[in-house]
Amino acid sequence: MTVFPANLGAIPAGVAAAPGGPIPYAAAILALAAGLVWQIWRVRQRSRDLHDRQERVRGLESLLAISARIHAFRDSEHLLSEISQSVRESLGFRMVLLRIYNVADKVFEAKAFAGIDEEGIEYLRNTPVTLAEFRKLALPQFQVSNSYFLRHTMEGAEQAMAGGYVQAQGPRQEGEWDERDALIIPLTSPEGEIRGYLSVDDPIDRLIPGLQTIQMLELFAQQAATAIASAELYSRLHRQNQELTRSSDRLRYHNELKNNFVANVSHELRTPLTSIKAYSEALVHGRERMDDAAQGEFLRVIQSESEKLTGIVNNLLDLERMEREQVTFNRHQTDLVALVRGIEGSARSQAETKRIAFTMHVDREEILLGVDADLVRQLIRHLLDNAFKFTPSGGKVHLSVVDGVSSVRIVVEDNGIGVPDNKMTYIFDRFYQVDGSSTREHGGQGIGLAICRDIVTRHGGRIWGERVQPQGVRFNALLPRRDEIVRRGQNNGRNTVFNDVPEFAERLIHWVGELLRARVVALLLPDPGGEHLVVEAAMGLDDRVVQDMRLARGEGVAGRVWATGEPALGEAEATGVRAPADGAGGRPETGTLLSAPVTRDGRVVGVVNVASRLDGRPFGVRDRLLLQAIAARLGHVLERVAVHQCSNREFGDLAQALRKSVAIRRARHDDLAEICHDICIETARRMHLTEPETMSLAFALQTYDLGLTGIPDDIIYKGPPLEPEEWEILQQHVHLSLQLISSLDAPGEVHDIVLHHHEHYDGTGYPRGLSGEDIPLGARLLMLADSLTAMLQGRPYRRAVTLEQALGEMQQRAGSQFCPRCLTNFLDEAQRHAERIGAVQHARNLALPPPASRSAAPAWAAEEVEAEELVGAAPGAGIAS
Repeated sequence: MTVFPANLGAIPAGVAAAPGGPIPYAAAILALAAGLVWQIWRVRQRSRDLHDRQERVRGLESLLAISARIHAFRDSEHLLSEISQSVRESLGFRMVLLRIYNVADKVFEAKAFAGIDEEGIEYLRNTPVTLAEFRKLALPQFQVSNSYFLRHTMEGAEQAMAGGYVQAQGPRQEGEWDERDALIIPLTSPEGEIRGYLSVDDPIDRLIPGLQTIQMLELFAQQAATAIASAELYSRLHRQNQELTRSSDRLRYHNELKNNFVANVSHELRTPLTSIKAYSEALVHGRERMDDAAQGEFLRVIQSESEKLTGIVNNLLDLERMEREQVTFNRHQTDLVALVRGIEGSARSQAETKRIAFTMHVDREEILLGVDADLVRQLIRHLLDNAFKFTPSGGKVHLSVVDGVSSVRIVVEDNGIGVPDNKMTYIFDRFYQVDGSSTREHGGQGIGLAICRDIVTRHGGRIWGERVQPQGVRFNALLPRRDEIVRRGQNNGRNTVFNDVPEFAERLIHWVGELLRARVVALLLPDPGGEHLVVEAAMGLDDRVVQDMRLARGEGVAGRVWATGEPALGEAEATGVRAPADGAGGRPETGTLLSAPVTRDGRVVGVVNVASRLDGRPFGVRDRLLLQAIAARLGHVLERVAVHQCSNREFGDLAQALRKSVAIRRARHDDLAEICHDICIETARRMHLTEPETMSLAFALQTYDLGLTGIPDDIIYKGPPLEPEEWEILQQHVHLSLQLISSLDAPGEVHDIVLHHHEHYDGTGYPRGLSGEDIPLGARLLMLADSLTAMLQGRPYRRAVTLEQALGEMQQRAGSQFCPRCLTNFLDEAQRHAERIGAVQHARNLALPPPASRSAAPAWAAEEVEAEELVGAAPGAGIAS
């Protein structure tokens, strides 16, 4: 055995004698060591490569899972939100913005966000990126792979990102990601077109992303672009399928009408002709044997049947003329009360003949409205004839004329046999009969209600039917007020803001008056010199006041609001504002005047005044909050009007939003809704919401259901349960509402309240399935107000209930549908308004008791009374409207 000596430099015995000596041995040792080092490096390199491949495989697996998840979405809004959240949660970036290209406007619109604060979301949502601005981001010097990395130190990066939103990310070390950096990943369709882009920010590891990370984001972006295209295609096909289904149903329905029309009209014509022929033959062949009394009776029958025959032919001719638009339309100021009084005599005579109790109510002694008097008279007669026809002896028919701010409501109600819920949508169609058989008990050609709809449509109004509990039908015809808006300069040639858009000015003023329930509304703007306020447009003011009023800064209530920027309350008469004379022709009404500043970008650009509430009450806190919220929106509206020629599409959206806001209020907002809104605002104040939060809630209460105007009536008025496809369509009203209020520049808080007001506290609501405290507080309060309103008003598919019943039902849903904390405060406030609610329900309760004999009621009537007890039978519907 060879032993190494202590001297490490020594060579072992036997080795020194080897051929070649010690030098070749040292070289061999070095070569061996080098080989070992190389082998170790090679193993480590392979280990790193294996680790990188494993990481890449894990990343690809994660990407595959994300891709499968996003491809499962069919709703575009939810898909875009899921894409941004997936980048944040799985691809290593805390902040994500997704923009989609709008082909019509040639801008990239912010559609989804993750990790961005509320201020940033609102800014980005209102700041689209033009095509030219995007090209600055996609310059060649910023390109990395197929993406664009803009380091803030690079030349041209600061100019390219000018106008972007920068969110603070805390201190960073040299070489780490800076909050001024940006990484843009285009979303490219399979055809090579850019559909949008992802902007990612703030990497979790704070490091500048490498090529592998960027390529992973690009791979995800390809999948996202494909998913977006698929979702859009699916939505388009789904809408087309729904439209085809509806068209097919309508074609089948009209084919049935065509088949029944000839038989029904023949039956209607044959009946009087048969009577005329029979009595005429009797007179011809037996006149000598008849006394004068018998001959007179026969002649009266012939005359009566001839008049009936003439009425049938006239109805057909009227309908034909309306279809060809050959009816002369003569609109002029008409006293509807006098018109109704003229019809009252014949209506009472008709009621006495059938032994029906007829009652009538008018809000005022004189209601002036610009209408065609002959057509409105025909409208009321057709509605009354329909009510008398389907009400048995012993029943009741009620006619009322209700005055409003921007419309007058004509209501005809009976407690007759009613209309099945599934046929309510069709009753205004030409030739439609609830009972289409030739042996039906009640005559008619199915023309009267079709003529009523045409008359109301010609006046720009709306007509609909509602089932009355326990039985009967209520027909509502809304006739809008027109030509009541006085605009500055329209008579003397002076320039005005609304010079070329007078209809929009009318809609704007009507909208404010409808929301505040005020007879007098005035929009005051600075004159060209900026020294005085002048009335730009007004409702309820004399033309002289509109043309001559000039207020200096600080003068009067409006002048003080202009100077201070704070809302104010004053006496209407002291400011020169005088409401129209009352119905008795006495002196003009006076009262409080509420004034609020119209602002834009922190500047007061005008003042809006309202006076003379419809109910005679003084304006309160809720009115002030609501007017402030409206005035804040008016600044945006006026700016859009000033540039509307350059933005026709947005201007059209504004007009549509105003029109639909008034339409939905006419259909659903009454005194009960106003009380429920009062309760909601007082609950918010009781829960210490801030002034801006309460203002947003006040505005949301007036606009949250605008989207219902885009949902077919046959779905809105259908009783439970809804089919899944119908329920899906109904849910779309939330997104339709958001589209409309976005045209009014509603802040993000209003957007969130409206978006989530159908979320349930237990997570079973829609559209996001939020639960508990994740639901915005304003949305939880709005759901309470909406639900209480629906129960107190009633709906065509469920009867109205008392306040006690409504609150009891809401209490049962604490913790499931409603937030317990909000509900406790809301119930306490509701109890404080019990007397007001009871008085309104009693005064406005037009639901008549059933006739003495219910033998004429069809079998389905009793079944549907029981069905009315069902609440929220549609999935997730709860007790909200």
